[in-house]
Amino acid sequence: MSSTTTISSYEEARANHRWQVPARYNIASDVCDRHPRDKLAMIHEDFQGRVRRVSWGELQDASNRFANVLTAHGVERGDRVAMLLPPTPEAAAAFFGTWKIGAILLSMSVLYGDEGIRHRLTDSQAKVLVTNEANAERIERQLVEHLLILDDDLLSRGSAAFQCIDTAADDPAQLYYSSGTTGLAKGILHAQRYILAHEEFIYCHDVRDGELFHGMGEWAWAAGICPLLGPWRLGAVQAVYQRSGGFDPGKQLDFLSRHGVTNVFGTPTAIRSMMSISDAGTRYPQKFRIVCSAGEPLNPEAIRWFREQYGVTVLDYYGLTESYPLCANYP
Repeated sequence: MSSTTTISSYEEARANHRWQVPARYNIASDVCDRHPRDKLAMIHEDFQGRVRRVSWGELQDASNRFANVLTAHGVERGDRVAMLLPPTPEAAAAFFGTWKIGAILLSMSVLYGDEGIRHRLTDSQAKVLVTNEANAERIERQLVEHLLILDDDLLSRGSAAFQCIDTAADDPAQLYYSSGTTGLAKGILHAQRYILAHEEFIYCHDVRDGELFHGMGEWAWAAGICPLLGPWRLGAVQAVYQRSGGFDPGKQLDFLSRHGVTNVFGTPTAIRSMMSISDAGTRYPQKFRIVCSAGEPLNPEAIRWFREQYGVTVLDYYGLTESYPLCANYP
């Protein structure tokens, strides 16, 4: 089912639904390479207010360069490639480059503690860690075979020409770590096909081609990476905000307001923190069409507050890192 499909009722959607999973499938080929090169892919703003407009052609070239860099370092199909990066166009390109060679992505948040990073690198047996200058000194070099600093110099070492390898839909592609009720965080491995199951971007977010989408989650867990890939697959433009540290509700709302973002995925914690701004709707006027939330229960008080401020009812949905959203409210 496409993002342009008209759905009049849940019963109709359920009756007409069919899983469409091809035998051969690659995330990077489907989400990145099929877009026109001159189409806008991302509006990126860092914590210093610098804004970049990034085309699909730029992401395609950068991901090809990164795929060639990984290949030159001996990374092969099935190897684990760990990343400790802020949300940037280069980080997204590195994700795609990893999938293009059939390797498995393990993306970690720069907000993780050193012990959490060490555990994930050791448990996953990552062959490579990709990070930036700001975080390189946090890494014990013996934990990985290669430590790569993602910058212009690294990407310049790889050719912009690369043929995405042929992968099966069942080939492993994404490794998440999720904290259970006991013990250390445990790895959850997903296949290339897993993004096809994230139909919340059709049924809940109703993503439209060319609209501005923003996901508030860290690019280190399913509720951060899937809101990046899912809307992109449906043609949205990603509005990405690179924070300097923890979540700031005022800066977040200001970013969304200035860029006119219409479709948003927010976490309950983020939405609740916005309630500290009593005049948010006046101070930060928005163009919201759809706002959804997941990751933990969203309390009724937060839903009412958001509706009073912005005239939009936040749609809550529930899922698991091990699967995908299983229960949702539709617009």
